[in-house]
Amino acid sequence: MNKLLRGNLTQKLVELIVLSALAAVAVFYALNWAIDKGFETYTDLPGFIDRQYDKAANSLQSFVSENGIAMSDGQALGDWVKGEKAVQLHVFHNKRHVYSSGGESYATEDEEKEANSGVGRFYTIHFSDGRASVFLYGSFEYKFYIYIELAVFGVSVIVFFILLLFGIRNRIHYIRVLENDISAMEGGDLEHPVTVRGDDELGSLAKRLEFMRLSLIMQGETERAAMQANRNLVTEMSHDLRTPLTSMLLYTQILQNGKYKNEEEMRTYLSKIYSRAMQIKSQSDSLFYHFLVDGSANAVASCEEDLKAVFPDVLSDFVCSLEAKGFKVETTGDWPEAKSKVNIEYLTRIMDNLLSNILKYADKGVPVRLLFFYKDEQFSIELYNKIVKRRRSSESSHIGVSNVSQMMERMGGSYAYAEADGVFCSKLLFPCS
Repeated sequence: MNKLLRGNLTQKLVELIVLSALAAVAVFYALNWAIDKGFETYTDLPGFIDRQYDKAANSLQSFVSENGIAMSDGQALGDWVKGEKAVQLHVFHNKRHVYSSGGESYATEDEEKEANSGVGRFYTIHFSDGRASVFLYGSFEYKFYIYIELAVFGVSVIVFFILLLFGIRNRIHYIRVLENDISAMEGGDLEHPVTVRGDDELGSLAKRLEFMRLSLIMQGETERAAMQANRNLVTEMSHDLRTPLTSMLLYTQILQNGKYKNEEEMRTYLSKIYSRAMQIKSQSDSLFYHFLVDGSANAVASCEEDLKAVFPDVLSDFVCSLEAKGFKVETTGDWPEAKSKVNIEYLTRIMDNLLSNILKYADKGVPVRLLFFYKDEQFSIELYNKIVKRRRSSESSHIGVSNVSQMMERMGGSYAYAEADGVFCSKLLFPCS
C-alpha cells in the first residue's frame, strides 16, 4: 500500500483513508453476498418458516399468560409486536375482527383465511377474557438480515481501522528509525547512514540529514588533510631551517674561539654566516607567506586597477632587482587600455617569489626574458630563464609555487609553469575588463 502513496504527509494520510475505506467497502459487499447466499440456502430448508411461526406463537401465549392480557388490550399486544419486530398480529373472536397490529386486515376470520391462503399462520391463543383465533404474518428473514447487516458493517469498520492503523504505524516506525539514526550521529558515529524512504516530508528530512552526515565527513577529512599538510610543512621547514642554522652555529663558534688563520679567512666565515642568515630569512618569509595566504586570503579584497597604473612599477622593480644581481633582462610588451582586479600586496609577493627563484636557479650567462601582452581579455606575464642547476629537496620546501598559485586564484587569475630543454617558464594570467 505504501508504494502507491506519493506526495506529502497530508496527501498520504488522505490516500490512506480513501484506500482503507475502499477496502472496507469491498469487504462489506463480499461478506454480504456470501452470507446472503448462505442464509438463503438455510431459510429454504424444510420446516424453517414453520419453526419461526411456532416460536412466535409460543412467545405470544407466554406473554399473554404471564401478564393477563385480554384480547381487547391493544396497547399490550402492540408492545409485544414491537418486541418481535418482524411480525404482524390479527386477533379474531367468534370469527369477528378484534385487533390488528397493522397492514391490511379483514372483518372476519374467514375473509382473512381466504385472503392469506398459504401465507402466515393461524393459532389459538388463550387470553384472560377468553380464547381467540390469532393470525400471525412474519418477515422472519428480514429480522435475520438486520442482524447480518449489522455484523457485516461491524467487520468492515474493523477492517477499515486495521488498515488505517497499519499504514500510520509504518510511518511511526520510520520516525523511530530516523530517531535512531540521529542518535547515532549525535554520538559521533558518522559512518552510520541515514535511512531514506519515500518522498514526503520525512523522506526529505532524511535526505537532508544524510547530506549533512556526508558533509560532516567531508569536512572532517578536509580538516585532517589540512592539519596533516601543515604538519608536513612544519616538518620540512624545520629541516630546511635546521641545516643552515647548524652551519651558522659552527661558523660562529669558529670565530668566537678565534680558530681562523687570518682576516681574509674571518671575512670568509662572516660571508658564509651572512649567506646562511639570508637563506633562513628567505625560508621564514616563504613560510610566513604560506600561512598568511591560507589563513587570511579570503579577507583580503582585490580592487579593480588600471594595468598602466600598477604593473609598470612592479615589473620595473623586478627588472631592477635582477639587473642589480648581475642578470640581463630582455623585456617585450605593451600596455593595453584595460583593468583587472588586483591585490597590490599579493602582486608584490608573487613577483618576489618569482625573483627569488630566478636568483637561486637561473643562469646569469643567459638573459632572462620578460614578456607581457593582452589577449582574449586577459593580461599575460611570461618569464623565461635558463636553469643553472636543478632544485633539490634539501634546498627548497616547495611552497613558492603553491603560494603563487593560491594568491593568483584569490585574485581570480591563474599561474602555470613548465620546464623544457633546461628553460623554466612561468606564466601569470589576469582576467581583464
